[in-house]
Order: sequence, then C-alpha cells, then structure tokens
Amino acid sequence: MQKLEEIYRDHRGYELNETRKDLDALSKVVSYCVSKFYKEMYLQKKKGALPDILPAKTPRAQELYDLYQAVTHRALSGMPHQMIAIEMEHDRYQSPANIIASRRGSRKTPLPWNVSQVDDLLSIQWVNDEIKKLNEKEIHHPPIQPVAVDNLSDSEK
Repeated sequence: MQKLEEIYRDHRGYELNETRKDLDALSKVVSYCVSKFYKEMYLQKKKGALPDILPAKTPRAQELYDLYQAVTHRALSGMPHQMIAIEMEHDRYQSPANIIASRRGSRKTPLPWNVSQVDDLLSIQWVNDEIKKLNEKEIHHPPIQPVAVDNLSDSEK
C-alpha cells in the first residue's frame, strides 16, 4: 500500500486520503502502472502488439487518456464518429480542446465536441503527442520529509 501511495502522490499530485479512498483516482493510477509495465516489459522486449500509449503523468494528461479510452470504447462498439461526439457532449465529458486549452492556462469557457476531436482521439500519434505536452507541464512536488522520531521518553524531556 505504501508503494501505491507513493505512486499515487507522484501521479495525482496530492496525498492519498487513508480514510476515504478515491476509487476513480486509484483506478487511474493502476491504469498508469499497467501502461508503464506494458511498455517496459512487452514493447521494449518486442513481445507486445498493442498500440503504445504514453502513460499519463499529470492530471490533465490523465483526463486526455480517459477521453481516449471513452472514445475508443464507443468506436470499437461501432458507433459513428458524429454520434460519439454527440454522446460525449451529452454525457458532459470535457472536450479535448478544453483540456489542451487548459495547458495554455485558460479553461473558463467549455468548448464543444466535434467529429474532428473524435478523429484526433482515435489517432494514437495525436494522443501521444498531446499527452507528452501535458506531461511536460508536470507539477513538481517538494520531496516528502520523513517524520522525525522522538526517542526520548517523557521523563527525559
């Protein structure tokens, strides 16, 4: 659990709440770990055949990866791209344009979905390029300081 907490903190940018686990965020961290492991253990050893998606290392990159997953699932089920765009908008998914705009610092006005954004999300090269850019805007966290251990007994203080 401590290893997962450390990965969680690095990936999400904040501490894992021990009393109230955020299962959605934890699943995203596990997804990151699976992607990283697959790349290291299979693709680099020429054993894997699945497309290589860069692991998302920042919250915005994870948002884009989540959109990729949602759109890919719909496309594989045979849904036309126009319907995917309509459904994503209807289900209140943030558009990729909004996530990318947030990389530049502005995300106040929701940008609508369109077919070209669905097409972009179905392009592994486009998704990887954007995840790479979003990862580069990574938030740097201060190192965690170990808790000082007080070895003095109450009578020695």
